[in-house]
Amino acid sequence: MISYSARAVRAIGFLKAAYNDIEIFVEDTANPTMWLRLIQKLVPPHIRLESVTPLRGRDRVVDACRRDQQADGRRRLYIIDGDYDHLLGRKKPRLRYLHRLRAYCSENIIVREQSLVEIGLDCSVTASRHAVATKLDYQNLIETYEHLLRELFIVYAATHLICSKIQTVGISIMEFTSNNLIDPKKIRKRMSDVIRQVRREGKSLEFSVMRKEARTRASSLPLEMIVSGKDYIFPIVYVHMRSKFSFRGNQEQLKVLLAREFQPLYSPHLSLAIRRSC
Repeated sequence: MISYSARAVRAIGFLKAAYNDIEIFVEDTANPTMWLRLIQKLVPPHIRLESVTPLRGRDRVVDACRRDQQADGRRRLYIIDGDYDHLLGRKKPRLRYLHRLRAYCSENIIVREQSLVEIGLDCSVTASRHAVATKLDYQNLIETYEHLLRELFIVYAATHLICSKIQTVGISIMEFTSNNLIDPKKIRKRMSDVIRQVRREGKSLEFSVMRKEARTRASSLPLEMIVSGKDYIFPIVYVHMRSKFSFRGNQEQLKVLLAREFQPLYSPHLSLAIRRSC
């Protein structure tokens, strides 16, 4: 997948002006079609959008936005993930045209029960919407593990802040499953392993303080602002859709379908940012 440098952003915008009335720049390079389908659901009907521009990483998006602050009449929006920012209380860079998702990442805003039900209906053909929703049992799927995932990401966020060389979210949730179900023992062992590494680095006191602060913030935040959808929530949902509805596409195809079912009310802050940019 092609990505572009921060210096090339304005030129890319001009090149795409023939079919884009608004320029959208994102971190992710893995699935630009997902982003295109998502933003197309949010722009007004008269706004043309046939392409989004991936910049390969958060730092590149922020850098490109910082270089593109002049008011020159172009419509554009630079979008970054929330990552650990919400748990750590970090402020968004004060840049015009920059929007930070009120979620850990984009997968968190597209994985919605209503959207999964619609896809389940497509797969089931003859089942009723009620039957599909009952079979999906989405709330039970997520709520069963919510407390554990919150605690894991509180540990991850504190660790990332005080000792970023220790690997955190990069390990997929599938490493902590047994028979495609989350194994609480493996999650707890993972937390213990990370904390043990922190102690070996001599950062126990700092970690304890940061963990307490992150836990306090987490108490007032929804799961989507805390836990990585890409690495933890979405893989479980994907396995569930394959098991319950015999979904045959790959993970990236499911993301595109979820983005196509996206509704503005699922992420009002992103919807408002898009409308203002148009």
